[in-house]
Amino acid sequence: TCHEQFRAGGRTTFTSASTVKRPRHGTLTQPGNFHFAYKPNSGFAGDDDYTVKICGTGLSGPGCAAIHYAVAVK
Repeated sequence: TCHEQFRAGGRTTFTSASTVKRPRHGTLTQPGNFHFAYKPNSGFAGDDDYTVKICGTGLSGPGCAAIHYAVAVK
């Protein structure tokens, strides 16, 4: 299982987090507001990928970023 938790720093405040593209060979859950957990399907080995989107507000105003993960499961 892979975990990724996003934390705002300085004058940045996160406002939302969502899944843009789900993995094809596993599950992606959101156990916390800005926390994602990927778990490959049982017996799967190979490449998988998924994309999440984090939105927030900072010094330059509001905005969003899409973060794409490429996962190699062994």
